[in-house]
Amino acid sequence: MQNSFTHSLILAIVFSACSFKSDFSKQELKSYESFTKPVLSTSKAGIIFADKSIFSPQVDFKTKVEGDFLVLANQNHIITSNEDYQACIIDIQTKRQHCHQLQHQLISAAIQDNILAGLLRNNTFIIYDLKAAKLQFYKKQGLAKTFSTNIASPIFYKHIVIFPSLNGQLVFFDFKKKLFDKNIFLESSTYFDNINFLKVIDESLVAANEYQVLVIKDDDLFEYKASIKAMTNDRQNLFLALNDGSVVKLDLKLNQVKKVNFNQTKPIALKLNKQELSLLDARGYILRLDKNLQLLQVLKLYDDIGDQYYFNHQSLFYKQRLLYF
Repeated sequence: MQNSFTHSLILAIVFSACSFKSDFSKQELKSYESFTKPVLSTSKAGIIFADKSIFSPQVDFKTKVEGDFLVLANQNHIITSNEDYQACIIDIQTKRQHCHQLQHQLISAAIQDNILAGLLRNNTFIIYDLKAAKLQFYKKQGLAKTFSTNIASPIFYKHIVIFPSLNGQLVFFDFKKKLFDKNIFLESSTYFDNINFLKVIDESLVAANEYQVLVIKDDDLFEYKASIKAMTNDRQNLFLALNDGSVVKLDLKLNQVKKVNFNQTKPIALKLNKQELSLLDARGYILRLDKNLQLLQVLKLYDDIGDQYYFNHQSLFYKQRLLYF
């Protein structure tokens, strides 16, 4: 059966099992947009186009940006950076944009009050005072072989900042002691050790790279090792998409609650919207599951995904089209 993508995109949905060979009905996407302007870069925060406009579902912001890479976009700030080591911070409320010269390109950041906690592309951690435009503290780690645009953001937690690294470490900065206090190592490889997930969930620190999930709560430490492609969470559970096509549900002590295998899939992203998971398959599918990992729908797209894409729980940008589902 030939699917077409003209003014509406027809999707094959509702598979009764883990195989893609079941009967299906048809449903149209809610809407889509086509873009003629080239994409400059994509990241976990959104898209920067060649004309320096941006797309991010977190913000409705029409002003052109200075940078080439979208580091952060939320209700308070937009942060962009470029290869000239300049980082530009936009205040959403005032629309004012201030740029700062750093020692290397900023690739991950968080802001609390006037303090920016950032990770640079050369695997250096910085504490930067935006009001004084002054670097307060920094620490350079070992060089990393590469970095992912999905690198996690630092998190402010009580009197510390927890930094993700590009070489499989968590690095802690203590504001009371005014120093970088300790490191925690995750399972590493010879090539790709970026920390791509970092959150505090119900007083538990959760971190992951492509090889291991680590949970720390009080004096307890829990580990789960797997070949991880994508990860998301709710308040009680973690959801992992593995390289072999499996989707795994874990509790916060990393006990396996459920595991389902979709043998034919090539997962590249996993998002959660309230009670529903969306798994993006590189071959051009979106699998929708409930939180018990029951398959609800399979959406068949018009082409494979490719390298440049942006995906969240309700939209997908790839190959110059923004699809809403």
